[in-house]
Amino acid sequence: MQSKFQYLFERSVGLFVIAIAFMLALQENMVLIFPLSDAFHQGEFFAAAMAVLRQPPFEGDPYTLHGAVDLVPALMVSALVPSSQVISYTAIIYPLMSMLSALIVVLSGLRIAKWFSVPTLVLVPLCALLPFCVGWRDLFFALSLYLFSGLIFAKNRGALLIFVHVLFGVVIAVGVFWSYNRGAAALIAFGPVLLWLSLQDRRYLVSIISVLWTFPIVGWLLPGVSVAGYVDNFQMLLETSPQWR
Repeated sequence: MQSKFQYLFERSVGLFVIAIAFMLALQENMVLIFPLSDAFHQGEFFAAAMAVLRQPPFEGDPYTLHGAVDLVPALMVSALVPSSQVISYTAIIYPLMSMLSALIVVLSGLRIAKWFSVPTLVLVPLCALLPFCVGWRDLFFALSLYLFSGLIFAKNRGALLIFVHVLFGVVIAVGVFWSYNRGAAALIAFGPVLLWLSLQDRRYLVSIISVLWTFPIVGWLLPGVSVAGYVDNFQMLLETSPQWR
């Protein structure tokens, strides 16, 4: 009876923690969508996508400040709704991605806390801060963290684990295009660790191979994105970075 009560208590606290993160993320992100009054920052969500969608097509890849996150959401929306509604729907997607990023980090924290037998209530301050620290650019980095924590603590040793290794590599590779600085941070954070872990468990080589294969494939498939364009864009940002400080 005590173990059942403890199980229900832990699950209730976990849901409470998730609810806190969700409500704070909702308040922090959704309130600021409309009206669209910041032409510079909110314009980042549309300018690159409009360069890709324009007729005749834009030659080469557009420059973006953050990465594919500046154009992929608008391109996806443009394929689903009339052109007159692209801006409004795209503006809604970004705060939703910020909320999703915060919730994914919370789920990662719950998983790690459970593994180390840390009381779930300890995560409440973290959840209170997350909506103000995690945003739409962090989506794939957050997914990488969640998948990596699953690999480290996995009890499953079958085909499902191999699939997660492949998915982890795909998420990291997509994240490199998604956000320049977050993608670079993910490579620095996970790259050496994967190399070290692969010496002990060769299945981590699957993640490394997945990253190496997915990176050029994503650069070939995504509109307005390419490996050469990524390098060119990244170099341009490095050259102009002093003016953004």
